[in-house]
Amino acid sequence: MESPFMHADDMQTYASCAAPDQQTAADRISAYVADIDSWMSSDRLKLNAEKTEFIWLGTRQQMAKVTVSPLQTKD
Repeated sequence: MESPFMHADDMQTYASCAAPDQQTAADRISAYVADIDSWMSSDRLKLNAEKTEFIWLGTRQQMAKVTVSPLQTKD
């Protein structure tokens, strides 16, 4: 996991992985978002799940190998 970029009300984090490791990367990102949500909740803040995005980037050939289903959000 790369270091996050943080602003007053915005944060971006990046991770890279080989196509065969896509599920592990997705699981790590999901766990990271859950940790952020817990941390925010402890300070009576709320993570806006509607504005939370996960984007896969890669070449056409690599993107054809992505088979991970959409990430789930907790309600």
